Amino acid sequence: MADNEFIYSYTTSQYGTGSYIFKSSDNAVSWQLIKQYDDVIGETLLVDENYISFIRPSNPDNAADNMIFSESTDGGETWQDITEIDAQILSPFNNNQQISVNEIFSSNFSDLRYSNDKGQTWQTITIPAGYELWDYQFIDDQTGYITLQDFSIPKTTFFKTENRGVTWEEIISFTGEDSFPGYNFKVTSGNKLVIYPSQNTGMLYLYENNSITEKPFDFYTAKFQIINETTFILVNNDFELFISYDNGDNWVQRFFINTDYVIPEIYVESEESIFLWKYNYIEQLKNYYPDPPDVIKGEISVQVGQSYTYDVPLNLFTYLEWDATDGLITANINNNAVRATVRWLSPGNHYVRARYVNDCGPSEYAELQVNVAPLNIDNDNFLITTTSETCLETNNGIINISADQSYNYTATINGQTFNFNTELTIEDLAPGNYELCITVPPTTFQQCYIVVIESADSLTGRIESRSSDAVEITIETGTPPFKIYKNNQLLQVTDAQSIIVNANEGDQFNVVSKNACEGELNMIYSGDGISVFPNATTGNAKLMSSYSLKGKTLMIYTVEGRLVQTRRITTINEIDIDISNEMSGVYFLRIGNNTNDVIKLIKL
Repeated sequence: MADNEFIYSYTTSQYGTGSYIFKSSDNAVSWQLIKQYDDVIGETLLVDENYISFIRPSNPDNAADNMIFSESTDGGETWQDITEIDAQILSPFNNNQQISVNEIFSSNFSDLRYSNDKGQTWQTITIPAGYELWDYQFIDDQTGYITLQDFSIPKTTFFKTENRGVTWEEIISFTGEDSFPGYNFKVTSGNKLVIYPSQNTGMLYLYENNSITEKPFDFYTAKFQIINETTFILVNNDFELFISYDNGDNWVQRFFINTDYVIPEIYVESEESIFLWKYNYIEQLKNYYPDPPDVIKGEISVQVGQSYTYDVPLNLFTYLEWDATDGLITANINNNAVRATVRWLSPGNHYVRARYVNDCGPSEYAELQVNVAPLNIDNDNFLITTTSETCLETNNGIINISADQSYNYTATINGQTFNFNTELTIEDLAPGNYELCITVPPTTFQQCYIVVIESADSLTGRIESRSSDAVEITIETGTPPFKIYKNNQLLQVTDAQSIIVNANEGDQFNVVSKNACEGELNMIYSGDGISVFPNATTGNAKLMSSYSLKGKTLMIYTVEGRLVQTRRITTINEIDIDISNEMSGVYFLRIGNNTNDVIKLIKL
């Protein structure tokens, strides 16, 4: 069966009023009747995927007659009667274990038998003499464990066989008060014995690799099962189901069961797949109004706007109706939802209510008073931080929200909503101003902020000649640290915004920031106090001079010597150059007729 599916087999024992098998496909929230036998007593033997087996008397008026073995291979949709079995060998009143589709063990607490053909033939398994058989469990058709009692001492002894009873090895024994009225046990797939007191509290014993570990055990255990090597499940005599994930060190309650004071059996496939069945008598089941739930369990001191779960006992043959004053309920109404989630909408004293309903009508409501406290969110509850765009036009800004107090918050930004409890990250934001509002629906709480995502920096600045053997590099914007290259060799790494470095005529300087996408600054040093940057350029550049150029003529030539631009200089020592309309290549800038004032400029 699927991980979220359960089987509950409900079989009556007095007056033969009926046997019922229920199936749940939503983790025991709702139940569907998949098989009903009127006027019989029966027992579910095995649930494995879609296979279910069931035994019942062939004569409903006499449970001592032969038993009919029935099975389903489609989860209870259709059934087939296989064979009749002697009720003295296999009956609901024996200790039965079906380990596979064909193999069944059965004990009437004096004899132990085995069948590999669904009960048509049986062979007796020999047990050590001088004892009374108390409990047993087989892992496969050969390997099994038994508990034998000597009530005269008293003494409880555990034996193991690996050849289906041909030989038995004594494992461990208990004597004195702790051994009576006896210990029951379960075996994990790894052959670890989990030994527990069957009639009172005491110690839980784990026997593994010839050593035993004792753990305090405070439950009056009715039923006990193994999920895996470290996870166990039990029902106590208050009809509460508990689970331990740590070899029995700690136990947490999963749900509880209205059994009309009769303990259910448990069959466990996994933590999600728990199968229950029980014996019980309900007289004239369809002709009475149900009693209200005995109790509603859940938190009674809660916070407005938060969600809490509430449970009532499982009561078969009815469905549940839930109600809450000023609370939003989430439950599978009309389908026997034993758990409801309530989100409280306003502060004050409120009630959560539940009642059973059957064909005759509803029971009275059971009520649980709940004190709903108002919101009390501190003014400095939220820490909001931003990360700006890393590169131009990447639109990868980030807003982080951290809340000290945990609530069901809703953040709204640019029309988008985000739900969170304590932490939220909103990514892929373009540069700009954002209005961020945080609410706690359905309350009226709201706090709004203006959050700014900055645009990414680009590397800007200039490289200027300062003398015949030095240049000054000035950074205006960009992300440090900055790497300075001279003739493609790393010169230094610095956080400084302005530095002076030595230079020789023809030296090429490049500056890059921490983020390569911010671009770079570059120039070729001419050695005469004149420089141009950026160099190379996609079209625009600046020519800088340490002396006045006003009144001189600027001429721009191609590498072939063709004049492409000429103009008179009207500024003193800074000239804007635009060759964006020219072809890519190498150009030469000449100032006046002085052939020494020639600078190479590269157009990308």
